Amino acid sequence: MAGSAHSSMPTERQGLTVEDAIVGRQSVRAYLDKPVSRELVARILETAGRAPSGSNIQPWRVWVIDGEAKRRIAAELTAAYNAGVPEAREYNYYPVKWREPYQGRRRACGWGLYNTMGITRDDKEGMHRQRAQNYDFFGALANYAKILEKRLGIPADQMVVCGIALGFPDAAAKVNSFRTEREPLEKFVHWVDELQS
Repeated sequence: MAGSAHSSMPTERQGLTVEDAIVGRQSVRAYLDKPVSRELVARILETAGRAPSGSNIQPWRVWVIDGEAKRRIAAELTAAYNAGVPEAREYNYYPVKWREPYQGRRRACGWGLYNTMGITRDDKEGMHRQRAQNYDFFGALANYAKILEKRLGIPADQMVVCGIALGFPDAAAKVNSFRTEREPLEKFVHWVDELQS
């Protein structure tokens, strides 16, 4: 599995520019019960395979899972999370120690999502239920890499990076109304007109 995103699928080939696609991107956390055809997934993966790759090493590998197999592995991952099985990533996706401004952005995103769903800071069960959705394939799956490696037949020399959910967004789902904010240009761009001595 490679990449890190939540994606919604267009119903037909659309004439979006790259800028439109990036600016219009959002995290989708609830999907319609409508399968995405293997042909469409193959087209997406062929396009993704053209992504830049230093020295053309193309280090990614992708395991596609759907239907009953997806339901079964999602149930197994969710059961591990609900049983309190310790999560173990094969690498640190996030910083080990958070610092500002990243900690603040992370908290704003998390609490913004919880507030959208009516989950308060003292609603531990609500937070647990919402976080469990990660293991039903709308979000990150790398926390239980050993389960994925075993059940999907991923070779020992491969590393699980993340899971990507593809599907048709459920416009009626409240969770899909949440939007994160992005920092303005002046917060992350430094224009260099003169070199320092």
